[in-house]
Amino acid sequence: MTGEPGGSLGLHAYRLLATAATPFLAIHLQSRVRTGREDCIRWVERWGFTEETRPNAPLIWFHAVSVGECAVALPILSRCLKEWPQLNVLFTHGTTTAASFLHKHGLPRTITQYAPFDTPAAVERFMAKWKPQAGIIVESELWPNLIFAAHNHQVPLALVNANISPCSTARWSS
Repeated sequence: MTGEPGGSLGLHAYRLLATAATPFLAIHLQSRVRTGREDCIRWVERWGFTEETRPNAPLIWFHAVSVGECAVALPILSRCLKEWPQLNVLFTHGTTTAASFLHKHGLPRTITQYAPFDTPAAVERFMAKWKPQAGIIVESELWPNLIFAAHNHQVPLALVNANISPCSTARWSS
């Protein structure tokens, strides 16, 4: 499955709706910045932009949105860094509290960034910039456009600590 989705009407509809929602996401993001619930400097990362430089070394990507998900990922991340000294990590999160939590842990060879919005343009910019060798999604952060972009960029994904209901499994399988 490369390029635009052809097999799934649901995915195609989701991608169109996510693109159409972009102006509303911008208004929502501005409101969150004004009220202090979003980082006033790093908000551009939500659109897939960053001034960070990609390390010239293997890069694995962890995607955990909340503090709890970040805490679940830390032992796995620490073990990866210990086992592979040449490895660098990109860790995406979704909240300012998760950003603070990760900053407090001072993880070596780890770049933290706000997760991009799940719009086709934002996730494409994100994947094109970072080009991770693999991605680890924590719990149930299954974002269709992000997964689709990872597939198109040939980024293998693993799902850890997930609990998915049979109904959700059936929906994702179709």
